[in-house]
Amino acid sequence: MKLSILCDSKQATQKISFGFEQVKEKILFNIFEWHKLKLIDQKQRYRLLFDCSYLLLSRWYRPGEYKKIINLSRMRNKKVFLHLDDFLFDVPKSVGMEKWNYYNSDLVLDSLHETSTLVDGIICSTPRLAQAINKILPKLKTFTCPVYKTFTTPTFKICEYSQRPYPVIGYMGSSSHRDDLDLICPVIDKLMARNKLLVFETFGIEMPAILADKYANRCVTLDKVNDYTAFQASLTSRGWWLGFAPLVEDTFNYCKANTKLLEYIEAGIPVLASDFGPYQDIPWVASAKLPEDGTEWIEKIEEVLYSNLLRTKVYQRQLAFCKNLKTADSLVLFYRELDQIE
Repeated sequence: MKLSILCDSKQATQKISFGFEQVKEKILFNIFEWHKLKLIDQKQRYRLLFDCSYLLLSRWYRPGEYKKIINLSRMRNKKVFLHLDDFLFDVPKSVGMEKWNYYNSDLVLDSLHETSTLVDGIICSTPRLAQAINKILPKLKTFTCPVYKTFTTPTFKICEYSQRPYPVIGYMGSSSHRDDLDLICPVIDKLMARNKLLVFETFGIEMPAILADKYANRCVTLDKVNDYTAFQASLTSRGWWLGFAPLVEDTFNYCKANTKLLEYIEAGIPVLASDFGPYQDIPWVASAKLPEDGTEWIEKIEEVLYSNLLRTKVYQRQLAFCKNLKTADSLVLFYRELDQIE
């Protein structure tokens, strides 16, 4: 079975969604980047794109282009689905003003809404995302992936893989997560003041100035890595004792997948996350609100920093949780069954 994936450019979304390792009854996901596809002769372009069982538009609803692609799909009797991994109907300013201005422009929002009504359904990364979309567009068909990011069990043991000889905690995420990182800054500040050997690293996002200025010798900003495979390898190599996943409580974050959790665990890093949205069910989350009351976070962090045994136990519980999630086989079956819907 072959599926065509159309996106603006191939990024982590496409790698996570369609680059997972398959074992049985494999699906060939052909990913096409629109800016490259347009350079090909038109006849050849559409021959390549529609050589598939059906078409997936991966976060793709480009103004002025989406109608033609959907109409061509209909002419060829091909189903077409919109694939979303974020609640793009209401993107918050926390993602950055450039992205916010783009996603919330009337032209782009109109394109998203009309594309949603023209396709055969919206494939959603999480049940919470499907629920939020159905709330604003109740007549649309939504299909929820059984799992968004598949989990790859690490081949090494926690505390035996390049863990640093001094305590290192970290946060990884793109610049669009600035508000999430700012949420935990008061906690990090208190921790570093109380623990003179503690090092804090950020990966892919700039270190908050309030920490960099105060603890210049113990704060490190690691450059963003665009290639997803290289990013995973780099994260694993850092040897963090603990990784953070705080979330600002809004609809956009509530609809997110638990990708950050899986990436940390694949890298051998135990996680402390907000008890919200994608992290509500994982072992050892923090229920305290931030930054109003960071006491629980500070206590939990210091517990694992001072106890190698507890740190290992927390990681093993989270690892077991991730191993029990649905596998790639269920995702393959999901995409096969979409071909049968009426």
